[in-house]
Amino acid sequence: MSEKLNLNIEIDGLLNNYKSKNFKEALVYANKLAKLKIKNKEINLVCGELFLFYRLFKKALFSLAYSIKLDPNFYIAYKLLGITEYSLGNFNKALKIFEKSKKINNQDSDLFFNIAKCYDDLGQYDLSIKNYLKSLQLEPNKKESKINLIKSLTFFKPQSNIDNEIIKLDQSLYSLKLPFSFKKVLSNEILKDYLSKNFNMIDKNYYKITFDFTQIFRNNLKPLDCPRYHTAFNTYNIIPKNCFSCFKVQVDTFTVVDLIKLHFLFDNITFVKNIKKCMVEKRKNIDGSYKGFIYCKSVDEAKNLKDKINVLINSSLNIDHRIIVKRGCSEFASSYPNYKVIDTKSKSFLNYKDEWFEKEKIVNEFYPKNISKELNPHETLKGNSLNDMIIIKNWIDYAQSINDLSYKKLI
Repeated sequence: MSEKLNLNIEIDGLLNNYKSKNFKEALVYANKLAKLKIKNKEINLVCGELFLFYRLFKKALFSLAYSIKLDPNFYIAYKLLGITEYSLGNFNKALKIFEKSKKINNQDSDLFFNIAKCYDDLGQYDLSIKNYLKSLQLEPNKKESKINLIKSLTFFKPQSNIDNEIIKLDQSLYSLKLPFSFKKVLSNEILKDYLSKNFNMIDKNYYKITFDFTQIFRNNLKPLDCPRYHTAFNTYNIIPKNCFSCFKVQVDTFTVVDLIKLHFLFDNITFVKNIKKCMVEKRKNIDGSYKGFIYCKSVDEAKNLKDKINVLINSSLNIDHRIIVKRGCSEFASSYPNYKVIDTKSKSFLNYKDEWFEKEKIVNEFYPKNISKELNPHETLKGNSLNDMIIIKNWIDYAQSINDLSYKKLI
């Protein structure tokens, strides 16, 4: 009798804390109850959802699978099980689970959003776009599906005529070509005319969504994994091993106009396959407002590329700028000042500490998707996109906020 009473107390503790969003407290009860294999699908669902939230993926798989065993038509458990497999980097397995979910409920916008994400990471952008569109048919104002659709269009342009305003607008912007030459300086007049055509199309055809991104990437086949690395740094104050071979050519510009010009230079240097990005700097305690980066694997590669890029900037942009070689992320040097030393022969040059490896392994367990063998990244397409133009509009808004009046030369 007392054992049953204690079980009821544990269940009440789980559900009350879950409903009150005291998730850490609820997790304590979930860890106890999951071991008991209680024959209650809802209890197992709540445990699985908590484990998924805290990235305890193996535990989530167990609780959600058991919930489905108790009720083979339990839709939400199927969907969460698919999300768990996706989070583990098992994209094909997740798709099989989502297909089973569709047989139970094919009217859930979020289900098609998750299917689309699987296809994104598999590099099958035609199918990801198809499923983002299905998600939006079911929920026209789903922000996440709009954002991911816009981003997918930087990797793939549908060939068929699709009746969707986002895709139509992206195609119209893509058809606009900026006259660019490495032998002729890009003038404010040409850039202003080009941006005016873009912005008129956006303002006329596209209702504004929350798209507050401020970085434009030109990716290659080896994606960055910075969220995982920053988690390791922020959690354990360690610098991950891969970050010790991360060197960047950094270009600082001093006006938003020159940042926009730098973006178009980066878009045109397709012969440089390194990852490139342009951004406005919003991090606290980091100098500079407008920056471009080209990622390299060694300091020698970065130094050689720096000289080549500097020549191209002078010949095709002729802008005030500063160009340097730096190592990794600025935040790391705040804890380890010698990390910013790039001279490999210097006694101050910081090398990876072997004792960091065990802590890094712990972090990696929480980010299995990022190192999945199923990941199939593509290169960003050269040319214009809705993604790029909205971000450039965000740059101009930022310039206004810091009283950089150079933007008036372009609008």
